[in-house]
Amino acid sequence: MTGLIAQKKNKAFRSMTGKGFIKKRTELSHYEADSMVNDFIENRLNIEETKLYIEHISKCRECYEDLELVYMIGNTLRYLDEEEDASADLQKMLKTDIQKKASKVKIYDIHMKLYKYIILAVVIIVIIMLLDFTGVLPVTRLI
Repeated sequence: MTGLIAQKKNKAFRSMTGKGFIKKRTELSHYEADSMVNDFIENRLNIEETKLYIEHISKCRECYEDLELVYMIGNTLRYLDEEEDASADLQKMLKTDIQKKASKVKIYDIHMKLYKYIILAVVIIVIIMLLDFTGVLPVTRLI
């Protein structure tokens, strides 16, 4: 029952962020972070949600411990089901998983900044070409 409630909370959060009700989120509440634990573990969050979640758990010890607990239980059960070596260091695995996701977020942020600069450069070039074409600013004479 708790999982169903968390999914509904997460769906409501996603619908608010996806439709522009919340312009640019800078942080999550404990309530929102709690509803995102399973989706974070199972890679079902988009980049923005992942970024907000990682920022939140890096500042909030309580939410990090909740994530750690859910991660440990889920992976312990998986190891028991698959009869794999249960001596895996789950805390280290969780930290590695968080670091990988944080790296993806950083790469995404770099790509988005680069994309914005490319768009800006293209717009400037188009404006200069239009000004040259209309004769307002004859660039070909300046060269």
